[in-house]
Amino acid sequence: MSETRRSSSARRRIATAAAAFALVASLFAVAPASVLAAVTPSGGLTGGTGMPLDTSSASATRAWTPLGGSAGFTSDAPGDFVTGTTITLVAPAGFQFDATRGSVVNGCSGSGVNASLVPTSAAMTISIVSGYNSGSCSVAVTGLWVQPTGTTPTSGSITAQYNVTSPAPVGTLSSVTGAPARLDFTTAPPANTTAGATFAPSVRVSDQFGNLVASASDTVTLGIVSSGSGILTCASTTVATAVGTGTAYFSGCSLSIDGTYTVRATSAHGYTQATSGVVVGGVVGLTKLVFHTQPGSATTTGTPLSQQPVVWYVDASGTIIDNSSLVVSLAVTPGTGTSGAAVSCSPGTGTSVTTLHGIASFGGCTVSLGGAGYTLTASGGSVPGAPTPATSTAFNVGNGVPDHLVFAQTPTDTTIGSLLSPAPAVQVVDIGGYAVPGYYRVTLTLIAGPGSGNLTCANNPDYTNSGTGRLTFTACSVSGPGTFFLQATAPGVSGGASGSFVIGSGSSAQVAFAQQPLGAALGGTVPVGGVGVAWTIQPRVAVQNTSGQTITSDNGTQVTLSITPSTPLTGGPGTLTCTGGTTATVSAGVATFSGCAISPAGTGYQLRATVLTSATIPVNSRVDSLAFNIGASVTTQLAFTTQPLGAYTGSVPTGAVGIAWSIQPVVAVRTLTGATITSDYTTQVTLSITPGTPTSGVAGVLTCAGGNTRTAVAGLATFSGCSISAAGTAYQLRATAVSSTTIPTNTTVDSYAFTIGGAVASTIRLTTYPSVVTWGDPFTLTIQFSVPGAHAYTVQRLSPIDHGQYVNILTGTTDSTGKAVKQYSPRFNGTYKIVFAGDATAGAGTSNVTTVNVRNLVLLRPSWTGTKTVSAGFVETYTATVRPVPSGGLPGGVASVSFEFWKITNGTWAKVKAVTVPLSSSGVGSLKYAWITPGQWYIRARTLPNIYNFWGTSVVQRINVQ
Repeated sequence: MSETRRSSSARRRIATAAAAFALVASLFAVAPASVLAAVTPSGGLTGGTGMPLDTSSASATRAWTPLGGSAGFTSDAPGDFVTGTTITLVAPAGFQFDATRGSVVNGCSGSGVNASLVPTSAAMTISIVSGYNSGSCSVAVTGLWVQPTGTTPTSGSITAQYNVTSPAPVGTLSSVTGAPARLDFTTAPPANTTAGATFAPSVRVSDQFGNLVASASDTVTLGIVSSGSGILTCASTTVATAVGTGTAYFSGCSLSIDGTYTVRATSAHGYTQATSGVVVGGVVGLTKLVFHTQPGSATTTGTPLSQQPVVWYVDASGTIIDNSSLVVSLAVTPGTGTSGAAVSCSPGTGTSVTTLHGIASFGGCTVSLGGAGYTLTASGGSVPGAPTPATSTAFNVGNGVPDHLVFAQTPTDTTIGSLLSPAPAVQVVDIGGYAVPGYYRVTLTLIAGPGSGNLTCANNPDYTNSGTGRLTFTACSVSGPGTFFLQATAPGVSGGASGSFVIGSGSSAQVAFAQQPLGAALGGTVPVGGVGVAWTIQPRVAVQNTSGQTITSDNGTQVTLSITPSTPLTGGPGTLTCTGGTTATVSAGVATFSGCAISPAGTGYQLRATVLTSATIPVNSRVDSLAFNIGASVTTQLAFTTQPLGAYTGSVPTGAVGIAWSIQPVVAVRTLTGATITSDYTTQVTLSITPGTPTSGVAGVLTCAGGNTRTAVAGLATFSGCSISAAGTAYQLRATAVSSTTIPTNTTVDSYAFTIGGAVASTIRLTTYPSVVTWGDPFTLTIQFSVPGAHAYTVQRLSPIDHGQYVNILTGTTDSTGKAVKQYSPRFNGTYKIVFAGDATAGAGTSNVTTVNVRNLVLLRPSWTGTKTVSAGFVETYTATVRPVPSGGLPGGVASVSFEFWKITNGTWAKVKAVTVPLSSSGVGSLKYAWITPGQWYIRARTLPNIYNFWGTSVVQRINVQ
C-alpha cells in the first residue's frame, strides 16, 4: 500500500482518537471500555446473565448456557489482519467456555485471509492462519456456550483483545444461586448450655453449594439425637415455616435435662437435613480455653510474633484445670487479617500442643501474610465436653509495603502562637504499622474540632528525611484558640490523623477530680464506706487547662488531699489517711492516691484537693469532691469482682446490642476488708440497670441466661449470657442483695460504666485488579462484607486532585452474600476504600485501602505493521497524542513527551537519543525527524512519571534505514 494511503488512514484514526479517545461503547452490549487498537469491535454476545449454578437439587454438574449474537471485529486499515494476528476472547473469573463449541464467521475470505478458532475453556482465540487483508474486512465468533465454575454467584465481562493491546468487553456473564438442595443452620444451637436455658436457632434453605435461596419456602422441623434423656422444646413449636425468605426462625428453645445432644433440622420438601455441632448441657460444658499470654505483632511475615501465645485450660471460675492430655490447636481466626493467611509454629511445638498441668505454650509462631487485625483461635477439639474455644486480642503483621501514615509525635496542649511541642512527626508504615523507608512528600493540615486558627511550620509540605519514611515538622504554631488535630497526607498512601490537642489563651487554671472517692455520684447515689477501711474506688486528681483538657506534659505538680472544712455534715470530725501519703506528684497530668480511708463515721464527707507546688497551674488552686458517707455499722458489702465487659477505671468498653458480653459480671459477698465470704451459699443477688443510665440513648432491657438473679456459691454470684437490648452510652449495672443470711437485704453496689453500640461491626475487604491501568481503562473493585446481606456502601478515593481528603466516587449495594463487584475508570493515581454507615444487620465499618496507579496513554503516529524500510535521508513527522490532556501543566496531564530512538548494535538494543517536545493544549506533540544512519531502529513515545500519573509509552514502530 502507498505511503499516502497509509498516512491518510493514520490521520483518520488519530483524529477519531483525539475526538473521543477512548471508547466506542455504543457498539457494545456492555459498559464502555478501551478500544481494540487497529480494529473496530461490533455486535456483542447476549444471554449470559442469570445462569443458575446448577439445574436441580441433585445435580452435581452445572448447565451449559448458549450465548446469542456474535462478537465481530472489522479491519480499520489494510494489513490489520496478517498471518499470526490473534483476537482473544477471555471468560471472566468464575466462568468457562465449552471448548467443543463455537465457530468463526470469516468475512475476510475474499481478501485471501484465512481465520480459524482455537477454543479452550478459559479463552476463545481467533487466529489469522494465513493471508493479508488489502481492504476492509471482518471476522466474528459465534455459537459460544458458557457455564459457571465457582460455587458462589459472581459476574463479569467477556473481554476481547487484539494481539497484546488493552481488552474491551463484548458480553456480560452472571450466575445466580442454584436450586434448593439442603438445609443449613444460620444460627446454630450453642455448644454449651444448661437445662432450661433458652436459645434461638435459625435454619435456611441453601443450594447444593451452601448459598442462601432467598426465594425458597419450606417447613422446617427441629429434633434431637442425644445420649441424654431430655427433650427439645421451643416457645411456640419445633416446626417453623420459611415463606419466601429462605429462612425459618425458632425462639425460646431449650433442653429439659443436661446431657449431650445434636440438634437436627429436617425439610418438608425432602432437602438434605442440617445437623448442628454437639450441644453439651451441664457442668461438663463449662470448661473453656483462655489466652493467658496474648500474641504480639510481628514486623514482617516469617518473623516470630513479638509475644508468643500461652493458652490456659480453665473452669467456669477461671481456675486452671490440672490436665496434661488436652490437645490445644491454634489457627488464624477466619475473616481476620488477610484472606488465606495461616499461622505456623516452630517444629518443637507446632500449632497443636498438649497441655502440661492445664497450660499449652506455643513457640516460634509466625503468620504467612501481612495484614492488620489478625486474631488467633485456640480450640480443644469438637468432641462432647470439649472446652469452649478462645479468641485472642488483635495483632498486626507487617509486609514492608507502604500503606498509610501515622503520627510518631503528637503535640500537647499549649497557647496561641507558642511552638507546638513535641514537634509533629509523621512516619510512613505498612499495613502492620511498621516503618517503611523511602522518600514521600507529606503535607500537614490543621483540622478544627471546634476552634479557629491557622497552622504555620518552617517546612510544610516537605519530604521525609534520609529515606527513612519519617518527617518532623519544625517551628510549628497555631494562630487561634480551640481543640485541633493534624491530618497528614502523601501521594500513594492513606493519610493519618494525630491525637487532639488544645490551644488556649493562657495557662491552666484548675484542678478536677478525674475519679471521685468511693465513686461518688456513680449511678446518682451517695456511696458508703467502712470506718478505717480503704475505699474500693480511690481518688484521682487531674491538672487541666481552661478548656477542660488534662495537661499530659505536667509531671511535676504536687497535690495534697484533706477533708473539706465543715464536713461531715453529721458525725466526725474525721481523719484522712492514705497508704502512700496524702500528697502525690502528678504523672502525665494526673495525681493518683491509694489506700485512702477515713474514721470515724459521718455523713456528707468531702475531700479537698489543693495544689502545693506547680510550674503549670497557680499554687493553692483547689477543688472539692462530691459527697460520700462513712458508716460505723457496715461490716459486709457487695463488690463486682468481674465488671461487665471488663470495665475498669478510665476505660469504658463497648458491647453490641443484644449480644452476650465477652466478659460476664461476677458479684462477691465480702467483708469490709475485701475478703470474700466463702461460707455464703444463700445470698441471692439480682442485677438491674442502674437508674439514670445510660447517659444517652434509650434505656434497654437487661437479660441474662437463666435469669437476672443468682444465688451465691462460695460467696460468688456468677452471671452468664447477659446482654442489653438497646444502644446507649455509660450504662451501669446495680447488684442488689434481695435475700441473705450474711449481708443486709437491699445492700447494693454499682458497676463501672460501659457502652452498648449498634449491630456487630462488619469487616469489609476490598480488592482491586489490576493495580496499574492505562488512562481510560477501568479496574475492578471486589467488595466483601463479613456479615451477609444487602449493605449500601460508598467507594471513596484519595488522589492528588482530592486535596488530601477522601471523596465519594461510587455507591452501591452488595448482594445477599455481602459481595459486590464494581468497575471504575480513573484519570489519576489514587487510593481507594469502602465506607459503610451501618444498617439493621451490620455495624458501621471501613475497609482496608488499596492503591491503583494510572499510566499515561500515548499513541504514536504514523504507525505500521512489521518493519518499515526507508532510504537514508528519509524525513518523517511523528506525532504523539497523550492522555490525560494537559491543562496549563500539572495537574491534568504531562506537559511534554519524549521521542526515543533505539538502534540495534552487536545484537543489543541501545537508546541512541531522546528528544523532548512540549504538548499542545489538545495533548499532541510533534517531531520532524530525518533518518541518516543506516541500521535497524525503532522509535517510541514516552512520558515521564509524576504524582498524578505513571509514565506511559506508545507501541514500538520498527524501521530499517538503508
